[in-house]
Amino acid sequence: MSEKDKSDWFKAWFNSPYYHKLYDNRNDAEAEEFIHQLVNYLNLDKSATVLDLACGDGRHCRVFANKGFDVTGIDLAPESIKVAKEKSGPHQRYGVADMRTFDLHRKFDLITNLFTSFGYFDSSIENSKVLGRIHTHLQPNGIFVLDFLNLTLLERTLVANEVIEKGGVRFNISRKIEGGRIIKKINFDDNGNAYEHTEFVQALSIDELTSLFVDAGFKILATFGDYFLNEYIRAESPRVILVATKA
Repeated sequence: MSEKDKSDWFKAWFNSPYYHKLYDNRNDAEAEEFIHQLVNYLNLDKSATVLDLACGDGRHCRVFANKGFDVTGIDLAPESIKVAKEKSGPHQRYGVADMRTFDLHRKFDLITNLFTSFGYFDSSIENSKVLGRIHTHLQPNGIFVLDFLNLTLLERTLVANEVIEKGGVRFNISRKIEGGRIIKKINFDDNGNAYEHTEFVQALSIDELTSLFVDAGFKILATFGDYFLNEYIRAESPRVILVATKA
């Protein structure tokens, strides 16, 4: 794999039918519970506007919309946006865009980036570009919520090898943390053809995430450790959920 292919791995993989086959069990009930907890915690006004970055097929957007909020979802993968539009209802709009460069010419009351949809890129500079675009699109008193994996727990519990069968396809998955990245290799055969995809996510600790936020002009208001918004415990929490506003 060339360096260019490595840096842009998500463009092809997120748009692949095998990506959607492998991850077809993403939990809508979990998404609904998380958004319910978040809306209650933030005490969002019904007139609030919401932007979900890297929205995938819109599962979180649909929950926001069902609660009456005006929701915009953007994602890099046209296939995901196609599905989101097919499932769309009132108060929802979707578009294809890169979170590093998007410009929607409007500001939002709440911006979310959920389910480890951050740190796909090669450098901290690109992370800063993402946070810069979020900062620009946020209302002065708006809220930004990032949901990321908890590296401390992952380092202790990483499953190195796993086999998952979905829709007649046997996915052989290997994982490791190397060179500041969490690397996930996915190998499978289908109709006599062999495929390999590799996912890269930066191995960002809560301290590194906090530093990125501060440098981008955010003030962290709260930190939670799971989708029920329980206290973040460094050694135990499955997630790092940061709630921030403009400093």
